[in-house]
Amino acid sequence: MERKLRYLEKEIRKDGIPILDTGDNPEAPNPREMVDLEATLEKLENELREVNAYAESLKKNFLELTELKHILRKTQTFFEEALHDQHMTEEAVGLMTEEAGHDGLAVRQLAFD
Repeated sequence: MERKLRYLEKEIRKDGIPILDTGDNPEAPNPREMVDLEATLEKLENELREVNAYAESLKKNFLELTELKHILRKTQTFFEEALHDQHMTEEAVGLMTEEAGHDGLAVRQLAFD
């Protein structure tokens, strides 16, 4: 039971929750109350371990999702730049075609957008 109490106290202090210390040592509970108290402590310990496991899992998922978000942003920037470069290349090809057309070397095509 002492181990469970120490574990619960450590977790409470880790989360910054103040513990009231009256300085008094209460009387020891009777054996029936001890059994109930130990069962309650066991339940609390198991719930706290489960919550800690879920918190770790959530933190891991958050970090993975944050990483994926950054990858998607970089990918979006890459494709936007590639699209812009492609547009600029098409404009340059269009200008060269127009210049060649003035010399009578190229045939113009009509495009409908």
